[in-house]
Amino acid sequence: MCLTAWEGPNNTDLVATGSKDHYVKVFEVNSSGGVVQPLLNLEPPHYDGVQALAVANDAIGVDAELFSGSRDSGIKRWDLRNGELKQSLNNAHKGWVSGMAIYGDILLSSCRGGVVRLWNIKTCDSLAEMKTEQSINDIVTSDNRSVGTNSGGNGAACGTVSGAVAGGSGGGGVGTKTKR
Repeated sequence: MCLTAWEGPNNTDLVATGSKDHYVKVFEVNSSGGVVQPLLNLEPPHYDGVQALAVANDAIGVDAELFSGSRDSGIKRWDLRNGELKQSLNNAHKGWVSGMAIYGDILLSSCRGGVVRLWNIKTCDSLAEMKTEQSINDIVTSDNRSVGTNSGGNGAACGTVSGAVAGGSGGGGVGTKTKR
């Protein structure tokens, strides 16, 4: 249902996948090809299908932290050095977690209910919440902005980590609520 990739040690690539079987698996892909078996099968699994994955940018290879979001409305934070669950945010959203991205020390998560939440990646404390009028299918970051795509694919909600938000062409407005 989703995947993410990042640079691994010794010129390898690491790929994490999330699927309908509720599991997150991590693979090391090397240049020799062939069938690749999972390096890690992260447990405990989510309670429903995994919809979103994001890797923290402050580590390379298996030292990275991975965040997974699911249809169970939860977000999990994984230590990829040993495959252990570091933190579980049950009911992080009121609906399916549909997308996640990391910008600096901020984890952005979106849900099908049209909410984007910002989290501190070190503590998983909730920092802010933005509400749109449309369902969000995914969220990505680029330069100094984050972009969420709506289910119609014809609009976006853009917001900076500093809290400035602008509505896209989808016809729905965006509101922010910052926790201080």
